[in-house]
This record gives sequence, C-alpha cells and structure tokens, in this order.
Amino acid sequence: MEYVIYTDESEKAGQYFGNFYGGALVRSVDLHNVLDQIALKKASLHLNDEVKWTKITANYLAKYIELMDCFFDLIAEDKVKVRIMFTKNSNVATNLSTQQRRETYHRLYYQFLKHAFGLRFAAGPTGERIGLRINLDQLPANKEQNTQFKAFLLGLNRNSDFKRAGVFLREDKIAEVESRRSNRGGRIAEVESRRSNRITTACFNASMSSSVRWHSGSTTSIWRSQPDNHVAERKRSRKRPFTSTSIRGFV
Repeated sequence: MEYVIYTDESEKAGQYFGNFYGGALVRSVDLHNVLDQIALKKASLHLNDEVKWTKITANYLAKYIELMDCFFDLIAEDKVKVRIMFTKNSNVATNLSTQQRRETYHRLYYQFLKHAFGLRFAAGPTGERIGLRINLDQLPANKEQNTQFKAFLLGLNRNSDFKRAGVFLREDKIAEVESRRSNRGGRIAEVESRRSNRITTACFNASMSSSVRWHSGSTTSIWRSQPDNHVAERKRSRKRPFTSTSIRGFV
C-alpha cells in the first residue's frame, strides 16, 4: 500500500494570510480512478490548460465550479484527503536567525508534510507498512536547499511516530512535477518521475488557492476517521463549500 501525496505552494502574501501550502493524499489503489474521473470531467468541460483560479472569467466560472464539484465529491467519497496550511500575517516570527529566515520556504514545507495529513496515525489493524510517494510541484532554483529539504524528508524514516505507524519513504519516491504541462489526451499535467512511471497532478492548485485552513486527522487511522465536517456540510448546502477551522500548532 502506498499513500500518494501531491503538493503545491505559494509564498505570496495576501492582505491577511500568506505562505500557502496545499496537498492532496490518495491511496495507491484509488489513484487511477481519481485521476481518470478528474481528467474525464476536465475534458468534458474543454478545460485543456492548467486550472487556476487566477485564470477564471465569467464565461468559465460555471465550468470551474463543476470541476471542483467533481473534486469535492471525491473527497466526500473518502478517495482524496486535502489539507491546506497558511500563516497569519499579523503573527510575526521573532528572534529568527538569518539562516532560518532564508530557509523559511523549505522549513514550512517540511512541517506541512510531516504534520498535515496525520501520517503518524496511519497504522491499520493488520500492521501493514505504508509507503509514501511525494510529488512536489517544481521546487525553486536553489539546488542546495532543495537537496537538504529532501534529505530532511527522508529523515522522517527515523521519526519514532512514523516508525510506529509503519510509514516509510524512499529517496526514489520523491519527485518534482511540472504542473503547467499537459498532453493532448486531456490529462492534467502529466509528467515523468525519476522512476519513469507516469504520475499526474490534478487540479490541486485550484483547491489550494481557496482561503481554507487545514485541520489534522483524528487520532485513529486517517482513512477510518469520520468524514470531514466541511465535506458533510457541503453535501447539505452548495453555497458554502468549506467551514474554516483554526490552524493547529505543530508538535
């Protein structure tokens, strides 16, 4: 069993919030079904390029809403887990070293991947080990910092919580993907990973751009927890897709 994680981020600061990190987690057994459903919906709507809220126009609004309805239905069906983290601009970090400030992007990215999906609670009743496959949106050009960042991700294999949960990550399971590429078949940004297997990033940029705050999973298996409140509420009313919850501090 693998958990496949797709991530994207934006360092841009809005009026109140900044440092946005978003990700979607899919079981490997559900991956092709999830990608096919999104790709088919995208093709039926004739959305041939990367999906971004910044590209939206009055003529495309209904199409974007229909595509995101498809995505949120997959969340409600427990086939996709979405988590989003961001910082509040009024909370200014103090007493940081020059190095810490320089590495803010990678440090926050690491904390997001480590904590946002509740992976330390992923252990199932059978004790089956769970591999991670992490698909990062293309990282910035600083190769040294990127290499260090990936090394820290691999260091999660030594984390006691991850060991107890049976979660592990191999170096060849960390890939950078280019979300702007797509092929003629309507796939959404399909790219080659270093393992030469085909992987696809879906419309997670769009979900990340929403002003939604992530909340961690329950203390049971992340796939056996109850449906998220904002998903259940969305089924009752399409007018308010999400219910904001406060960001929890990192352990």
